[in-house]
Amino acid sequence: MKVYEDIQVFDKPHKPIVTMGIFDGVHWGHQQLLRQICTHAHQAGGETVVVTFWPHPRHILSTTHTAPIQLLTTFEEKATILSQLGIDHLLKIKFTKAFSQLSTEAFVQQVLVARVGMTQLVVGHDHRFGKNRTGNTALLRELGLRNNFTVKEIAPTLVDGVKVSSTKIRQLLLQGQVEEARGYLGRPYEVACTILQQHADGKQDSNFSLTAMHPYKLIPAGGHYAVQVVHPKGTNNGTLRITRKYNTPIMELTIANGSRETRHTANLHIQFKKNLRSST
Repeated sequence: MKVYEDIQVFDKPHKPIVTMGIFDGVHWGHQQLLRQICTHAHQAGGETVVVTFWPHPRHILSTTHTAPIQLLTTFEEKATILSQLGIDHLLKIKFTKAFSQLSTEAFVQQVLVARVGMTQLVVGHDHRFGKNRTGNTALLRELGLRNNFTVKEIAPTLVDGVKVSSTKIRQLLLQGQVEEARGYLGRPYEVACTILQQHADGKQDSNFSLTAMHPYKLIPAGGHYAVQVVHPKGTNNGTLRITRKYNTPIMELTIANGSRETRHTANLHIQFKKNLRSST
């Protein structure tokens, strides 16, 4: 997958089939949409393009009285998942207050048509974008008639009758429901962490104090979790205790019979398997 950090260096692909959005979490609903654009591109002999925005718009547009949104995926995590799903091109557009004032028509014509060369746009159910979120499927289809592209809307993905959304997943994680969140994500929730300190307990166990590598990464609710620890040399099972002090998460990781590799690495990836407190 080619990743473009600047639209000025974007090379127009052959018959680009495009989707756009934040894709925070790249959850089960996102994955269904992305698989559809891959299918459409294959049938049309074209290439897939995902247009995304960074930083998250709510980081730019939130007021001083609003807490910044907590992210399910960093840009790097998002890019990795998109590549695994078979996307050909990822275009990152820097989101600014000035950019937020761009009308739907201007964005479609100046970016998606003129720069990307879009032939088809695939969007999720009730997709809205542009200044004041005026861009909807009806307007996009009207613009498609004028600019020679088609629009396809994908039905929402449901899990147990509930629409899959990034908001729903954040709610579950902030309630400590990591197993339920996995059902909506399609994989375990993961946090990349830096080791702050290693504690010796006189046993073979490895104990670590951790902090998230990204400041806006969502940390699940306080609790005691069974986790899988991923590091450069492999994986280990462990437990993670999360508490909070002045709203700052404190993470203490224990790996039973911790391997030498985990004791000599700076960074770990924590995959949440189960809330042990809720299962007792």
